[in-house]
Amino acid sequence: MNLPVVTVKLLGGLGNQLFAYAAAKALALRNGCPLVLDAFSGYQRDAFGRRFALGDFDLPDAVQPPRQPFGHPLAERLVREFNDRLPLSWRTYLFENVDPNTFKHRYHPGVGSFRVRRNAYLNGNFTSPRYFDDQADAIRRALRWRQPPTDPALTALAAQLADEQSVVVHFRLDRPETGSALPAFSNLKKLSPRYYETAFECLAQRLSRPRWFCFTDSPERLDGFMVLPKNATVVSVPSATDALWLMRQGRNFVLSNSTFAWWGAWLSGAPGTQVLAPPVYDFWDNLDIYPADWRVVEEG
Repeated sequence: MNLPVVTVKLLGGLGNQLFAYAAAKALALRNGCPLVLDAFSGYQRDAFGRRFALGDFDLPDAVQPPRQPFGHPLAERLVREFNDRLPLSWRTYLFENVDPNTFKHRYHPGVGSFRVRRNAYLNGNFTSPRYFDDQADAIRRALRWRQPPTDPALTALAAQLADEQSVVVHFRLDRPETGSALPAFSNLKKLSPRYYETAFECLAQRLSRPRWFCFTDSPERLDGFMVLPKNATVVSVPSATDALWLMRQGRNFVLSNSTFAWWGAWLSGAPGTQVLAPPVYDFWDNLDIYPADWRVVEEG
């Protein structure tokens, strides 16, 4: 008898794709099912021109051929609406619902413990480690690079990041301003310089010789945003997967409200890693996004 298959619809940038993949992979592992990645239908109308970004990982899972799995987006919508009327245990289409007024959502224990009896399709970001905590080791094994970067400059930087006093600091300065022609990301607040200053002060008290590595896609905006510590190194890497590979070499982290930065810290997994992150409610759309041992830093 053929096993049922779990298919996950990938959406958004690299960080969101990793969350959706990890949640679906954990569900497939719990149920002993194969996992298939729908890397096409979620990007047919992406406003930012984003695409499937997990190809640099040595994933053991199949990627579905480029087609709409339900034949047409309207058919998918009808399937989703029909499934929304069913008890959770009967559904074959699991959609992550978000409060339309607050844009907030939480870990759904019913999805995390869902029993796959028939082919199941997941659509959502599922941005909480609670969806895959029990399969964390397997997820980390699956997310190995096919070919780590070989550029001498990147490997030299990776060696510095592997130092026990390194601190990866992520800045997200690329959000559209009010009135921009680009679509807004969400209603989340922007982090202020005071958040980073407070985090720097906190780690400077805990580390004898911290070395700050400041990652950003917009280095030209960083000088106007805040004054960095004197021994800070600004890192800007065109390839998102190369940047993530570098970040995961770090030993400590100061995060922005970016799922990309979140994965840099989670994939690191170094013993004694300290992760400092902004308050959840104002800066994230999932209220269960942090592991228990990460520390929240108020803006001050």
